[in-house]
Amino acid sequence: MKIALTGSTGFVGRNLTTYFENEGHEIVPLKVRYEESDTFDFSGLAVDAIVHAAGIAHDLKGKFAESEYEIHNTELTARLVASFIKSDIPDFFFISSIKAVADSSESVINEATPQHPTTAYGKSKFNAEQFIRSIRIPEGKRIFILQPTLMYGKGSKGNFRSMLTFVRWGLPYPLGAFTNRRSFLNVNNLAFVIASLMQRTDIAGGRFILSDDEEWSTVQLLRLIARMGDRHLITLSISPKIVRFFVKFADICRLPLNSRWLAKLTENYYVDNSKIKTVLDLEKMPYDMEAGLFEIFAEKG
Repeated sequence: MKIALTGSTGFVGRNLTTYFENEGHEIVPLKVRYEESDTFDFSGLAVDAIVHAAGIAHDLKGKFAESEYEIHNTELTARLVASFIKSDIPDFFFISSIKAVADSSESVINEATPQHPTTAYGKSKFNAEQFIRSIRIPEGKRIFILQPTLMYGKGSKGNFRSMLTFVRWGLPYPLGAFTNRRSFLNVNNLAFVIASLMQRTDIAGGRFILSDDEEWSTVQLLRLIARMGDRHLITLSISPKIVRFFVKFADICRLPLNSRWLAKLTENYYVDNSKIKTVLDLEKMPYDMEAGLFEIFAEKG
């Protein structure tokens, strides 16, 4: 198949390109950007699907204003979808985010969970989804909204890369007293799902939450990273009350080890991926954490 891909130079885009090309698909990089006068014309684009992976990622440093998220994640997506509707291309895949549902949750999240995003990033993805739900999709076309959990794989960045660096430095992990449950997504599982849905013309478009099958606490994940990297992880069980006291001090002093940092390492965020497995007739997702870590360590030699 021939696939037009936005965001092909980003972490997700690079991994999708590698996976699709290894599976024999042809990738057409689609360079898109938002300008007020810009419109997109796909009338001459002979592809089987558009995969929209471009946009501004979740930013813990507060570098982007809320308006920038709306421009690059909501408005750009809306324009691409509107142009797709006018084209002869049958399938459109929007790589949204689980953050379009909620920023954290103490209970399992599935497609029936009410969507109440709280961050600028989550709201911008949710608003793009709302636009898609508001339009009439012509017969013969499908739009898939994919909501991945935190992704990892070759070239991982952000929180996942920070955990890898933490283990490599051999620093003691001070949050051993915290317990949590988190879902992750091997980026190859994302690629597998997209490729499978493209080939299954009997499946209607819709919204799907994506994750690996297993859940991890932060401590468990750090221990796995250490084991696979032939390292030893030292954990300290400092009282959560003491940790939160120092984090409040860090917030006041604008230090990097602040409340956002603590939340990302200790919050619960686990999902139910049974819907996508049911429609694809899967017993389990094909890739797991160990497979993803193997690629990451192989990348670093």
